[in-house]
Amino acid sequence: MEVQRIVQEPQHHAYLVFGYAPGDLCVEQDAGVFLLETEKGLGIDEVRELQQYAFQSDDAQDRKIVLGASNITHQAQNALLKMMEEVGGKTFFFLCLPQGTDVLGTLLSRCYIIDRDSAGSASVGQSEQFAQFIAASVKERLVLLDAIWDMGEGVRHSAILRLLQDFEQHIHQHIQRGAAEEHVSIMRCRRAVGNLRDGIYNGALHKGTLQVLAFC
Repeated sequence: MEVQRIVQEPQHHAYLVFGYAPGDLCVEQDAGVFLLETEKGLGIDEVRELQQYAFQSDDAQDRKIVLGASNITHQAQNALLKMMEEVGGKTFFFLCLPQGTDVLGTLLSRCYIIDRDSAGSASVGQSEQFAQFIAASVKERLVLLDAIWDMGEGVRHSAILRLLQDFEQHIHQHIQRGAAEEHVSIMRCRRAVGNLRDGIYNGALHKGTLQVLAFC
């Protein structure tokens, strides 16, 4: 998925976009978009400014909140995270920040992460490792998942988030194809991905929850 299309065709409730400005996403403020770009840091006052738009009662169309700032305070991150959890499913968030910005783990766990590398491309596609994972048997997948679980905690969470993003792309592709025979498997996979994100967010991640991905 090209980074310029994520606003037009969002697959996830919230995105963290590192190394891109809102202008790079080809988005302009209109009836369905709230755009806030500031050269200063994003603080609690700016996040509160979004609330009136985010909690509009009109659900006739998707609402997209696009934010760009040089940095974001931890207080603002917590307020933004709370807003993400409370608004309806038709509101999508896009937070554009410089690479290396200090972001809370709780916010990372709730967002699809796009990171611009030094070559100027975006890591938004599925990884080569994921293709190997999908092609593997259940037994082989369990071995791969055990290896991830045995990593140090910080590295483990990053590896799991990368895997979850690959699975989300995989799910979206199957939904687009409309493969009815795979409906049960895809729904099971969506639940597993959701449970893992919840586990990372709540600090209650369990090995058994991760191992469910082997059967997707």
